[in-house]
Amino acid sequence: MSSDLLEKIELVLTPFERLGLNDFGDGRFAERRDRKFPCHIDKIADIIEGLEDHYDMITPNDDSISAIGTLYFDTPDYDFFKAHHRGRANRLKVRFRKYPDTKTSFLEVKKKSIKGLTLKERVLSPFESNDINEEMRVFLEENGIKSSAHLEAVLEVNYRRFSFISKDRIERFSIDFEVEFNNPHGKGNFGNLAIVEVKQPSLETTPIIKKLRENRIREASLSKYCLSLSTLIPELKSNRFKPALRSLQALFHEPIPQSTV
Repeated sequence: MSSDLLEKIELVLTPFERLGLNDFGDGRFAERRDRKFPCHIDKIADIIEGLEDHYDMITPNDDSISAIGTLYFDTPDYDFFKAHHRGRANRLKVRFRKYPDTKTSFLEVKKKSIKGLTLKERVLSPFESNDINEEMRVFLEENGIKSSAHLEAVLEVNYRRFSFISKDRIERFSIDFEVEFNNPHGKGNFGNLAIVEVKQPSLETTPIIKKLRENRIREASLSKYCLSLSTLIPELKSNRFKPALRSLQALFHEPIPQSTV
């Protein structure tokens, strides 16, 4: 992100009330509907401008931008990836979610239910470690991961994020940008793509949804994990993701995501 763009964004963020992570409970977002809206990074300021009467900003360390790292696990046959590609209900993802700003880390199981709800269970994990220990394996087994002994790290994704929560604490939305990914097959990035993700208990036309529509930003099915992995490992079947890739290419006039090696 250029310094000029960051300055523009920081200017529209000035009126927002800022909260720390301990200022609200996170439990109500463990079961929600996730909606994703891809756009150009230049649109960020236009999206958030004027929303300060409806949302507060979440700032873990008094900084408007949070760094986030994610290490995804899958089976040797990429069963989680393939379940997503088949559009299977009750599909799963296993990952370490790391927050360098606060030196905290969680092992998470993310589930997509047959009703389209996103369910997330997580347990604290050592920040400096990427190993799944026996206690964590019990947690995974309790949350439907029967092959935990065979899981292996397959993809690392890092990005930066702006985070917001509604004044009534019912809805959250985040804006992810500068997305980079890597594994032993190579590395790549999402270029100038920003991803607005809205978390709601049910599908509602809230102020952020209205603002996205005003800016002609359309909702799309988008998975950082699946798009990144299919870019680095082309032999994985990925026909289901090609419409999303084509729409991103049309939006940016270049391949998104793209390999950089």
